[in-house]
Amino acid sequence: MKHILRLLFVLFFTTLYSQNPSIKQIPSWVNKVDYKENIENEEAESGYYYLLYDKQLNALNKTRYSNSVVKIINGEGITHMSNLTFEFDPSYEKLIFHKIDIVRDGERISQLNLNKIETIQRESNLEKNLYDGRLTSLVNLTDVREGDVIDYAYSIAGENPIYEGGYSSSLYFQYAAPVGKLHFTVTVPNNDSFKFKYFNNAPKPAESISGNSKVYEWTLEDVAPKFYDTNEPIWYDDYGFVQFVNYESWESIVNQYKEIYTLSAADKKRLKRLSDQNIKSETKDLAPSKEEIAHTLIDFVQDDVRYFGFENGMNSHKPESPLKVLEQRFGDCKGKSFLLSELLQANGIEAYPMLVNSTAGKSIGDKLPTPNLFDHCVVTYNLDGEDYYIDPTISNQGTGAKGKFFPNYEKGLVLKPGEKGLTQIDFKPTGGVAISEIYDVDEINGSGALTVVTTYKGSDADRLRADFDQRSNASIQKDYLRFYSTLYPNIKKGDDLEVEDLRKTRNEFIVRESYVIDSIWAKSPDNEQLIYIETYPLLLESYVNPTTSPERTAPYAINYPLDIEFNITVNLPEPWEFEDYKNTVESSYFKYEQQASHFGNKLLVTHNYSRKKDFVEAGDVRKYISDHSKIQDDLSYFITYDLEAASAMETSGLSYIAIFLLVISLMLFGYGAYRLYYEYDVPAQVKDTQGKNIGGWLILIAIGLVFTPIVILVQILSEDGYFDAYTWSALWNSEGLTGKPMIILIAIEMIINVALIVYSFVVIILFFKRRTIVPRLMIILYAGTLAFLILDSVAANALASDMFTPEENQESLKEIIKAIFRCAVWIPYFIMSERVKETFVKRAPGYVAPPETVEQSSVQVIESAETPKEYNSLENRLENERDKNG
Repeated sequence: MKHILRLLFVLFFTTLYSQNPSIKQIPSWVNKVDYKENIENEEAESGYYYLLYDKQLNALNKTRYSNSVVKIINGEGITHMSNLTFEFDPSYEKLIFHKIDIVRDGERISQLNLNKIETIQRESNLEKNLYDGRLTSLVNLTDVREGDVIDYAYSIAGENPIYEGGYSSSLYFQYAAPVGKLHFTVTVPNNDSFKFKYFNNAPKPAESISGNSKVYEWTLEDVAPKFYDTNEPIWYDDYGFVQFVNYESWESIVNQYKEIYTLSAADKKRLKRLSDQNIKSETKDLAPSKEEIAHTLIDFVQDDVRYFGFENGMNSHKPESPLKVLEQRFGDCKGKSFLLSELLQANGIEAYPMLVNSTAGKSIGDKLPTPNLFDHCVVTYNLDGEDYYIDPTISNQGTGAKGKFFPNYEKGLVLKPGEKGLTQIDFKPTGGVAISEIYDVDEINGSGALTVVTTYKGSDADRLRADFDQRSNASIQKDYLRFYSTLYPNIKKGDDLEVEDLRKTRNEFIVRESYVIDSIWAKSPDNEQLIYIETYPLLLESYVNPTTSPERTAPYAINYPLDIEFNITVNLPEPWEFEDYKNTVESSYFKYEQQASHFGNKLLVTHNYSRKKDFVEAGDVRKYISDHSKIQDDLSYFITYDLEAASAMETSGLSYIAIFLLVISLMLFGYGAYRLYYEYDVPAQVKDTQGKNIGGWLILIAIGLVFTPIVILVQILSEDGYFDAYTWSALWNSEGLTGKPMIILIAIEMIINVALIVYSFVVIILFFKRRTIVPRLMIILYAGTLAFLILDSVAANALASDMFTPEENQESLKEIIKAIFRCAVWIPYFIMSERVKETFVKRAPGYVAPPETVEQSSVQVIESAETPKEYNSLENRLENERDKNG
């Protein structure tokens, strides 16, 4: 590391003092452009606006001229524009200042003084292990005031020799600040074949010929500002712009750049010899397969060759020799990719470097061919006839050579002879996170323990493995403890953090955490007697809280791939009653499922959240955010305990009041049933006293009738509130409508249900005896059940509507609708059906019909007799009547 720092130090001072900026007159080839003192649209979020933005590019002398005239509106504009910065690469570029003036009240105040220009080397990418050697000249303007106009012009001359005459650039026609006049010129050789492509309705230029050059010129006035929407994808660009290049095709770029990724035959042999000496395969097979060889080489370049690069000058595009990278054991993306592709080729595996764009790969296919579209280099290789891709700058990846995760770079340019275009890269998401939180609650209102087991899969395992490789477990554990303290302030570390790395098998990285929570129960702010435990999927929170966005025209970027499975288990000190619950929120962009279930003293809450795409269409953003608000309302799950009601629970068990009501109700309704059976009777509606057997639709009615008392009885026994002493006590001690009035309603419900059971039993007996009173009793049963359901539902919701869930209300409504349907079908049936009239013809026991004639009455009496004793007495009466009549 010391020799690297020493080299950086030497390079810094060498470039600093040899490439200081200079001051010169504006070049003669530059067109002078006037501007207006004011513009129509003076609104600017940044506190300033441009009176003029002039950019003139000359491909002949490789010079870029720029002139900006800025009007300061307020203090924010002073802050933004008082410090001017200018970047350039001193290895091939020169920075030339032409003017830096403050225009105030028509007078120009020059602030161009080389002694006041500081040139420094900032190395903004050094934290990414990249050194690019670029310099930044800083000009600190003094005495800038509101209303001032800052007019500055400069040129940057020179171009990277790696391009070998190739030229490409872009010009944008809209910015975040208003522009009074926008002026661009592009000067190219008259005989050169430049291509222009216009995007998003960009304006066309005026063209002119000047000597051996051709000039394209654009002039726009009063250009309104355009602002980025929040969370725009990096690849998305809806600004109007023009791209111009003189590259013939993608194939021409491949032909140019594959040359700098070519190793001589002698160097290839030397590299093979050095690699055989330094790279040891973990396989014990004397003849490893190509897949095993590729796996060994990839792991070596990813893990043992450090990522560090010098990107200055030609090194921005030209890789270091693989021999040098192997010797020094570090390299940038180009050097590591060049090394890996050569190592694979040396072992008989077809492989090539591939240029990609690490963030905007989705859009490069629409652009004109130019090497400047790429900012990263990777490797493509072939195993068993199938192409695979690997990023050598990613370390600690799991699985074999065919299963390693490759980021979604979309498209790439393979530096392979004969390659004519971009390659579409198939993306295969491999990540996923499964979190298991287990809460062991010692006692009510006491402490608890939390065990967290997190399994990271695929690309997520690679990420965590790299993080743990660079940090200590103690440091990570502090971060984890701080993370959970947002939910439980009294949380403490339990056992030490444990890690299990399954890198070589299924590429999973498992982290086990252990915590002690002194007081896992919290008090309700509204009621100190009410305590609760809150379970909350903290890791999921950040993903289901999208940034709110106003009406927009741009897509909305979201993290992808993303697949989170969150399981929360709570082991309570005693059996608990919960309501099982399931909720699903799904769209074309994501899917969320939550489910709560319980068994005894165990509660299980699961959250599953996965995304299907990497961005949301602009027109769907509002619904996307709205859908996630439904998830946010559903994340917390509370386990509540009423300390005041707990004392009443000591008297839990069967309610004596309920038992008393049950016994009294059975006695009263039993007596009523007896009277109904023996004393209530109506005449038959047909003269055929034998009647028909039960058949037709009456069979279906009979089946339903038999099940009626069973269903009602099951409902009574399964309902917690009817016989539970705690429920009766809690309601008696409650105030308002949910107290004593609710007790009355429960008592009435129980009494009516008992009445229905007894009544339905009597009706069943009478039904199968085919008694004449059955039709009337069935009508009463159907109509009474409907009236009871309606009145009970109305009364319950009037007394305590918030106690019933929408699902319960929906279920009550379904039962009422069913009862209405039964009444509408069967009541008319029992009134009008001939089958009913011909079936239910039997009279009450002991019934004696009045005689019309001796013969007729005798027959009727005999047919109505139901016991041998009654039958014999009737025979005697008939014989006596015969004797009297002779």
